[in-house]
Amino acid sequence: MNTNQLTNTEKEQLAQKLKWADESLAAILSGEKPAIDPVRDDQKWLLDQLSALYKGQYLSTPALSYVTLPDDTEAEKAAKGITRYHPIPARFVLTQRRKLVDELHNASIQNFHVMGSDDQVAADADHYVLVPSGIQALHQTVQQLRRNLAGDKKLVIVQNNDDTWAPLQSFLKLNDKAHAAVLKSVVTAGRPETKNTILYTGKDIDKDVSKSTRAAHFPHGVELLFGSTQPKKADETAQILLHEKSKAGVRDAVVPLHWFLSADEVSKTFEANSFEKIDSMLTRVYEQIGYDNVVQRLQDRGFDPQRIIFCANDTGVSLSEDLSAEPEFAASLHERIPNRPWPGVELGPVVDAQGGIMKFMADVKACRARLGHTEPLRYLDTQVYMFFKLTPKREDVKIESYFGTGTGFVTMNPRPTTGGSLYTENYCIPDGQPDGIEGKTQAELGTRYLYTDSPQARCLRAMTQDLAIPISLKPIFKVATERNRRHKLDLRTQDNFIEDIGDRSGGAGFARQVNDNGWSLSRKKYSGFEDFAESGDAIYLGAHSKEILADYDKYHARLSLLFCKAGTHKQILHDTMYGKELMICNPEMRFFSENGATHQNWADPAMGEKFIQYLKDLDPAEHPWGQQLLLYRYFHENSLIKQQPKYIWNPVDEQVMSAKLREAREKFNPHAITRYTQEEYGQDREDIFSVTVLGSAGTRNPIYTESAYFIGYESACHGIHVRSGGGRYGIMGAVSHGVLDFQKANPTLADTTHLSAIQMPRTVQFEGLALDLNDLHAGGNSYVAIEPGMDSRMQSLFRSDVMIMDAGGLGTLEEIYYFLDLKRQGHELVKDKPLILINHAHLGPDAIRLYDPLLAVLPEADKKDIFVVPDAKAAMALVLQFKADAYKPEIERKIVNSRGLALSLA
Repeated sequence: MNTNQLTNTEKEQLAQKLKWADESLAAILSGEKPAIDPVRDDQKWLLDQLSALYKGQYLSTPALSYVTLPDDTEAEKAAKGITRYHPIPARFVLTQRRKLVDELHNASIQNFHVMGSDDQVAADADHYVLVPSGIQALHQTVQQLRRNLAGDKKLVIVQNNDDTWAPLQSFLKLNDKAHAAVLKSVVTAGRPETKNTILYTGKDIDKDVSKSTRAAHFPHGVELLFGSTQPKKADETAQILLHEKSKAGVRDAVVPLHWFLSADEVSKTFEANSFEKIDSMLTRVYEQIGYDNVVQRLQDRGFDPQRIIFCANDTGVSLSEDLSAEPEFAASLHERIPNRPWPGVELGPVVDAQGGIMKFMADVKACRARLGHTEPLRYLDTQVYMFFKLTPKREDVKIESYFGTGTGFVTMNPRPTTGGSLYTENYCIPDGQPDGIEGKTQAELGTRYLYTDSPQARCLRAMTQDLAIPISLKPIFKVATERNRRHKLDLRTQDNFIEDIGDRSGGAGFARQVNDNGWSLSRKKYSGFEDFAESGDAIYLGAHSKEILADYDKYHARLSLLFCKAGTHKQILHDTMYGKELMICNPEMRFFSENGATHQNWADPAMGEKFIQYLKDLDPAEHPWGQQLLLYRYFHENSLIKQQPKYIWNPVDEQVMSAKLREAREKFNPHAITRYTQEEYGQDREDIFSVTVLGSAGTRNPIYTESAYFIGYESACHGIHVRSGGGRYGIMGAVSHGVLDFQKANPTLADTTHLSAIQMPRTVQFEGLALDLNDLHAGGNSYVAIEPGMDSRMQSLFRSDVMIMDAGGLGTLEEIYYFLDLKRQGHELVKDKPLILINHAHLGPDAIRLYDPLLAVLPEADKKDIFVVPDAKAAMALVLQFKADAYKPEIERKIVNSRGLALSLA
């Protein structure tokens, strides 16, 4: 027998191997998780192959995420997440495929197809090349090898860079001449060998091969409707596309959809999060609004439905050491994902549960020092983009996905940028950067890192190259309209929001500079923020007029409300602020640079006392927005405000005012404002005593969430109607689950209490809903309202008898100031109603308490009807007292300072 030939039995065995591999890979790509027995060599190879791809950063998650093992528990299976829409690795499209294509084209070779860069193997290619890539490419290769075994005559070249395909090579015995001959396969070590292999086959190398089927989808460019309310994600995506000169715009998906339930962080794994966001958009398009109505909405707002794609993005960070079992991380242990690199692909929840990025990094540093670990700590940054194009029927929609990765080192010492904001990027030193040897962080590299080697850039370049999206020197989302050249744009200031003052805010010569730079100022007053913001083309918060400074305390709540409202509306990408500049004029404040900018230890009592004194000493004439800006930074660094300031406002000083005004004018891009209507599900009871609980929508810190859960459960125990912002996470999620758990545990008492979730189109996308709309029914004990705007949402929430403000960020500050502003107006909605402020000792008994800085700057007149308590038990005691006795404004104030001692209001 010829040893270079296989027997029929061997061919049958090989056919069975390929059949099993084909079916297993097809199952993985469809979201199933085939069972793998690691003891069997004929199955273990696939686990080894997936592990090799993950190690090479061609897979977004570890190998065990895609398969099940014999001893997996149900909990472990569930924790593996959704892998139905496996992303195409950007590293493959950007590096391996691109370099191979360039080298082959330089050799005048056209007759080839690279596996994995299209949905199907091109029928007219004679040479198929498998370069290091992902599951889709591996599956296509196995399919072609099956066809070759059945008689096809295509050459399959396995380019085995860095032994990426060693498990596949061993499984199919591709080094054996007989197996290679029957499968018509060749293994090469790199691009030069692949090129020579094709040249020496003797087949026509000049034959053109059809382009990717994906490339035909978007011949005129695309407009991305982004499924995220986080300005950072949309902003960075837009910056990268602009840098790449891609003819693609970025808008917000809420504009045509009005609202949709975000699935953010439900599945914890970042790919599953993105898929659930996409799935929620699909449900909104096809089942709640209807395809025809969505198309009409798009056309009404100037979009071309044929160019629109709905897109979702998510990110994850994992570290090279698993410290989750160490005592320093007990607070975040519940965020641990089985079989995932620690802290898991969602770094945010872990950081939130630990109390913020600074405390998290300090805990990592202390833990590693205790364990004696001296080797560098590495990180893996992962990004995934998923998208779909509209089709008349949902079943015809195809979801595409790409992911990119980046690696680097973790530095335990933060280095804030000139803006002073601290976030994850201040601790991450990326690999592969020209300045990497100098230890520059991502934040220090700035757009240089973002545009070149960031995971986002890899994803977006892969998408634009693979889809052959045309490029343009003037991307459509950047082009200023003709209106900018012919007409003055309207600039709004604080004068337009405060009714009883003149129009002299902005500083010396402000009106002249405004006029010279193509803007006009109006004297019209607006009582509501959305009318105020919609009426203008940009907002400038500048120096205060003499009228404001003459009685600053009188206007403090209104000015702070304006600051918070502008910030929250930018933060949630509300239509009235979408594409509009928010400019804030304030001289540099030196508190942090003078008190150790790189080591702000909020747990140090001396630090807290200095900060509060600094806030009190700020002169609003010199620092018109100083208190508000420093409070923002304080809550940002304590992990209760997520957004970095640079994505909310542009700092401006008088020296650069003209340039900033011109820049804002040129960037202005008007669009139609979306009009929302209220949607209601269930009934909102008014017949029982009620309390509204508000706070952070995203915190995972158990100090806060356990407190909120206690309030929800105890309120239900005492037959109280609980209203909240309705979010799925954070304070509002915890208080809602407290009520729901009581109702579930006490079905006979469920109707004695009630739960109402009050949301709005923008916030419901970001925060989700703790209540399931499908479970609500008229006359039940739950209610959901989607209010058209932020003011109507808060007015609905303020209908309760008592308000509780738990730990919160910018949105909670807005709610506090709105309550105080209504009090100032003598509004009937809040007349004589108490507001309970829970002043958590979140940094220890001796340190500054959470709301101490806010209380320090709050005018005494605004403290009427405010009760500050140290914890949830004290808050509930007050609520029950109010319920029993009715509210009496004359009773003793319950205000405590940072040491827990009672204070008077005098």
